[in-house]
Amino acid sequence: MNIISYYQPIENLTFSDQSKDLIDLWKQTWFYHGWNSIVLDETWTHKNELYKHVSLNDQKSNFYLQQQTPMWKYHRSCYCRLLAYCEFVRQHGPTLYADYDVMNYGLKPVSLNNIKPNTWITPERSLVYLDITGAEEIESIIKTFNDSEIDIEDLPEHHNDMILISTNTRPVHNNTCFSDGRFFYTSNDEKKLYCSNMGNKGTDFTPLVHYDNGLYTRQPDFKGLTRKQVIVNHGRFKFNT
Repeated sequence: MNIISYYQPIENLTFSDQSKDLIDLWKQTWFYHGWNSIVLDETWTHKNELYKHVSLNDQKSNFYLQQQTPMWKYHRSCYCRLLAYCEFVRQHGPTLYADYDVMNYGLKPVSLNNIKPNTWITPERSLVYLDITGAEEIESIIKTFNDSEIDIEDLPEHHNDMILISTNTRPVHNNTCFSDGRFFYTSNDEKKLYCSNMGNKGTDFTPLVHYDNGLYTRQPDFKGLTRKQVIVNHGRFKFNT
C-alpha cells in the first residue's frame, strides 16, 4: 500500500533545508509498518493539467495576497504539493498522503479498511486519505480561487493552502465556500485519535505523531532544537539516523 508525501527544495530557505533532514526518518517509520513510502516532487505537479491554468508562479496572484515576502515560495510549494497529490491519485487510485513530519509508530495498511476515502485524519490536514472525487474537488477549489476576484480584506488572517482547502471542504455554504463539503474527519474504532501533535497530549500512545514545526517550537522543552532533533529525541523514535 502506498503512502505519499511531497518535498521540493526551496533555495535559500532554512526551513526547507531542515525539512530535507526529515525525509529519510519519515520513509523509515512508514516502511517499517508495511507501507511503500513515496516522496513526490514538483515533476508530479507539472504532470497535473491544472498547473498550466493557475498562477502559482505569479507572486501577485490570489494565492499570495498575504504572502508578499520571500516565504511566498514556501506557500507556492504547498499548492504545488496538492496538485502533485491529486495527480498521483488520478494515476494510481485512492492513496493516503502525509506531511513528511508525520511519523508512523503503529499504523498498518489494513487500517484503511476502516477509513472512508476523502477523510482527513488530522485537523490541520497533515494526513488525508484521498480518492479521485476528493482530488477533483481540491483542484476545483484551487481553480475557482485562482479565477475569482479576491479582496485581501475578505481573506482570513494568514490565509494559506490549508485554510483554503479546509474552509471549502466543510459542509457549510457561504459566499466564500466553493464546494459542498465532501470531506470527513475520523478517529479510530475506539474513538481515539489516530494522530497527535508533538507537544500535546497523546504523543506517547497514538499510532501517528505529527511533529508540526508551528506547534512544538512554541514549547519551552524544544527550544534550540532542530526539527530532526525533536523527532530523534522523542522516546518513541527507534530507527536509524
